[in-house]
Amino acid sequence: MKNKELHSEFTFQIEPKHYFKHNYLTYCNDVLVSILKYADEKKMTGVSINFDSGEHEELEQVENWQEWLLTHGYREE
Repeated sequence: MKNKELHSEFTFQIEPKHYFKHNYLTYCNDVLVSILKYADEKKMTGVSINFDSGEHEELEQVENWQEWLLTHGYREE
């Protein structure tokens, strides 16, 4: 059996009674993607942290970086 045959056998179709829900969820997905793209373009998704000497190397060695940041006074970051 070729992949093309497998694909045509298992084509997903939405029942007409679910069209409205599917269209709404597609719209929600489009809105979410546009928000994420905007945040990325405006560089709203990054954080700069000015570490004291040696802290950066220490942070790279820990497993739970969120806990390390909180313990070392970087709550806002």
